[in-house]
Amino acid sequence: MNFEYHDDKFNYDESIDKSEFQGAMFVVDIDESKLDDILSEKDQVIIKQDFDCYCFHVKREPRYFHVKGPKGQSLTNKQVIKELIEQKMNLECNHMFLEGFIKKTECQFELMTGS
Repeated sequence: MNFEYHDDKFNYDESIDKSEFQGAMFVVDIDESKLDDILSEKDQVIIKQDFDCYCFHVKREPRYFHVKGPKGQSLTNKQVIKELIEQKMNLECNHMFLEGFIKKTECQFELMTGS
C-alpha cells in the first residue's frame, strides 16, 4: 500500500491485492515493489514481536515466530508475511501497520511497525 498525506487529507493506494493477505490481523504497509525482495538468504528465520511500546501498560514477554521456506531457498518479504498470517500474528496495539523487518542477525529479525 502506498500512503500519502496532502493538504490535511490522508490517502492510500490499495494497489496490493488484499486477497493475497486475507486473514491478516495487521495492515501490510510494505511497498508492493519490495514484497518479492529477499529478506534472508536462509530458508528459515525467527521473527521477534516485542510488546514494549506505550500501548502496553504491563510488560509482556516477546513472541517469536519460526518461519520456514522451501529447503535451500531464500525467503522473501511476501513469504514471511504469509507465514506470519498463517501463524495468527496479531500486532495487538495501535501500531497495526507492518512496515518491514529489522535484521538483527543472518536469521533473526524484528518487526518494524507503525500507526
